[in-house]
Parts: sequence; structure tokens; C-alpha cells
Amino acid sequence: MRKYGDKMDSINKRIMTYYQDYKTKGVGIISDCQNVFEIEGTRKFTHDIKAMELTHKMFSTSNHFEENCIYYFCDGLDVVFYIPPYITYNQYSFFVDLLEKIYHYNKEFKEPIKIHATGDNFNINFSEKTEFSIVKKQLNSMKMKIPFFKKKESIIGEELDERVICSNIIQMSHLDRITNSSQLKDSFMILFHLYQIPYYQKYILSIFPDFSIIEGVSYFDWKEIEEKLNDLLKNSSSYQDLFDIFLKGVSYSLEKDILYHMEKSSRYEAFHDKKYQKEIMQSRKIIEENQYTLKKINDQNGETMYEFNRNNQENVNHLIHI
Repeated sequence: MRKYGDKMDSINKRIMTYYQDYKTKGVGIISDCQNVFEIEGTRKFTHDIKAMELTHKMFSTSNHFEENCIYYFCDGLDVVFYIPPYITYNQYSFFVDLLEKIYHYNKEFKEPIKIHATGDNFNINFSEKTEFSIVKKQLNSMKMKIPFFKKKESIIGEELDERVICSNIIQMSHLDRITNSSQLKDSFMILFHLYQIPYYQKYILSIFPDFSIIEGVSYFDWKEIEEKLNDLLKNSSSYQDLFDIFLKGVSYSLEKDILYHMEKSSRYEAFHDKKYQKEIMQSRKIIEENQYTLKKINDQNGETMYEFNRNNQENVNHLIHI
């Protein structure tokens, strides 16, 4: 499998600038997409007002904080973290790197930065004296598999490197742990969910360049070919291999669904009863949509897809013009 290594040296630099050169006030917000940090300059501010100002710029909201964000407030050599009950994988990457830099600072300088952690999760309890491995363990237990940020976000701060985000996507979807067709389906269902979040689309496409051809597919039933898929998974060695195997399962599912709706439509048509026109039209619409997606998959995979699903394909081939 292709590895997506960490690249964290480009973020959280301003926090060190603050502690080395300023030591006045600072306000930071970590969302799923970005880390925003602003240092007090000649224009003075209060922590709360600056936090609401930055939140408004990020989410176009006002008069309240965003409940899923991590907020941190610096004052001299103190930093207070307000941590939500759960965090995303991206937030974890930002936050752990930020804390790692603070811990490193405390080893280098005599006057340590004092850490105060608070929030609604009672499992979070650490300070600058807590072993860093324990802090990471606490935060790791808070990670959510699927990001829960729903609001559109304007990027005004720093983002994670593409390789870090791709690595987080792979961890969230368990792509490195797939050994059978059931796990394959579960992993791609997570990827489908992530793909619905605009921020993640370009990163999923960097892992799977052809992912968009199965956009909108929701029917997965390939029990009859599970053994075939499991055999293929034993020899998979890349994420592209996994995607190709998944396409075989999707192709089979689409063909199966087309057959079901063909038979359903034929039964209703045999009744010659106008009250079934709605059901007939719905079935025809589903057949047409499945045909379109199946054609894209077949165009992508050529004869290999046809051979894999040959028995099913023979029953629907007259409907699909490729």
C-alpha cells in the first residue's frame, strides 16, 4: 500500500513565535479543516471577543462559539484549552503537534508554559507536568471516525499537509485493515460519507482518482460473489487494487438491482392497471441510473469487469449499450 507520511513541521509555528517574542495574548481555534491563531498586537483585545470574531470569519456565525472546535487562549506563559467532548482525526493532528511544540519549548527554556485543559469530557485531565504519551492517549480516545462539522467553512488559517489528511482518511476508513469483502464495504461506506463533505473530496480523489464514477451509488449486495472478492483481496497490494475490487462488487450489485427492477416493472406492466404507473416509472428511473453508472464502471475496467460478472451480465446486457 502507498504510505502517506506525516508532515507537521509547517504548522503551529506562530505559537512558538508568540512564546519566544511576545508573551502578551493569543487566541486560537482548531476546527476539522484549519488552525487559526491570532496574536495581540497594537490593537488590544479580550479573549472572548477575539474568539467570536474569528469564529464569525470561519463559519459566518456570531455571538456564540462553535461547539465542535478546540479553543485555546494564551496569556503570558499560560495557555487554556477548551476541548469539546469529541475531536476529529484532523483536529487530533493539529492539537497533538501544537502540544508537542509546547512540550519541546518547556524542555528548552527555564520558565515553562503552563497548560490548563478543560471541557465537557471528564476523561481529559492533563497539564504541562503530564507525560506526553498519556496526553496523546487521552486525546486518541476522543477521536471520532466521521467528522461531524456540517457548516461551510472559510479557510483563514493554516491547513494540514495533504499527506497528513490522506493518512487520516485512510485511518478513518480502515483501508489498511481490509481482509474480506464485508470490511471492504464498510470502508468504502465511510469514504462515501466523507466524499459528501466538500473539504474531503479532493483528498479522496488523490487516493482514488476515479472515485467520482461511483458517486451516488447506494445499493451494495454481493453476497453471491464474496468468495471471489475475498480471493482477490488476498493478492491486493495497493489502494487502487482495493478500489478495483470494490468496483467489481458494485458492478455486480448494480446488475443485480437492474434485474430486480426489470422483473418488478414487467410484473406491474402485465397488470395493465394505470395505478401502477408510478411504480413502473420509479423502476425505470432506477434502471436508467444504474445503467449509467454501470457503463462508467465498464468503460473504466473494460473486459475484465465483464468476465468477472459474466453470468449476471448476460441477463442485462441487452439493456446496456457500451
